[in-house]
Amino acid sequence: AKSLNYWDGCIYYIGVIYGEDEYGCIDQTGATLMRINPDGTNRTMVLPEEKISYIYSYNDDGGSISTTQYIGYRDLMLYKGQLYYVANNGRPGTMKASFLNAHWDDFNTEETQNWESGQSLYRCELDGTNVTEIADLGQTSGHFTIAGDSITYTYSVDNPYFSYPFVNFFSCGLDGSKPMRLASAIYENPDNAFDSSLGQLNEIVEGLFRVEDELYVLCADSEGDFAKDRLMVLDDDGYRLLREEYFYVPTIVNDEGRLIGFFCDSGISSDVDEDGVYGMEYLTEPYIYSSEVGDDDIENKLYTFATVSRFEDEFSIFELYAFGDNLYLISKAAVYRVENNDLISVGNLPLAD
Repeated sequence: AKSLNYWDGCIYYIGVIYGEDEYGCIDQTGATLMRINPDGTNRTMVLPEEKISYIYSYNDDGGSISTTQYIGYRDLMLYKGQLYYVANNGRPGTMKASFLNAHWDDFNTEETQNWESGQSLYRCELDGTNVTEIADLGQTSGHFTIAGDSITYTYSVDNPYFSYPFVNFFSCGLDGSKPMRLASAIYENPDNAFDSSLGQLNEIVEGLFRVEDELYVLCADSEGDFAKDRLMVLDDDGYRLLREEYFYVPTIVNDEGRLIGFFCDSGISSDVDEDGVYGMEYLTEPYIYSSEVGDDDIENKLYTFATVSRFEDEFSIFELYAFGDNLYLISKAAVYRVENNDLISVGNLPLAD
């Protein structure tokens, strides 16, 4: 289950379906939108299964690449009694990009990025009726957030030269009206080797949230290969790095408008053996923090771990959820409540054999 939302006594979420992929490996193959009571009863499908897969092709003569992400459902958000979510729209598209560095002769100066299905933001009623397209989000990494009567979203297309897509930020009304491109100046970068009709801003966007006049952008690096990620902020001062964060734990905002995230003062460590081979990356005394919006300084440590390995322990992957005054952590194995610098177990999660 992903993207949990609570409304009027029910939990709404994205249900992930697993099965054998084309290589015989168990992986995510589809997703549904689901509703369930907190006690586990009355589990109901709101919207039917949509497939999850990735399609890539490259013309041997160069000059054209096709990549399509079938995402199932993404970023479910329940707002004012309606469901908002990202899904594929079935529309093909194309975009041209150019490589500006004349010193690299083995690159084509122009490439065409194609896709067979883009992504859009949709809205529907709690029972799945009245599905309405709100905004086109491009071809990849489509994300959105809602604050007040405004939606902020990305329009992103893969960069055929590089793993960081071209991205623009937009806002619109709750019904998709009056779309407006944000911060036009940030899309021009004379130091960037790549250009496109979307400009020159390249980011792997993992999520968005807005607090007052500030837009926070969760960004990955090297498609998640690096152990660090970035929390960027777009405000009146431009587009800038607020802080680096670790292990792709998404920063969230609670009901009081405070940022809740995961950080480590000492950065990433790795042991080196006598042959000079680096071992597993880990963090020493990383912590869950709370800070004021727009404040570069971390004020409160809510819970401090002894160490966290990147892949090998329970907290290598976890998510944070704030409901009212309560903060919850969902790890690989259990659900915890974060309270008084302690993790209080709420319940175990079923683990695959």
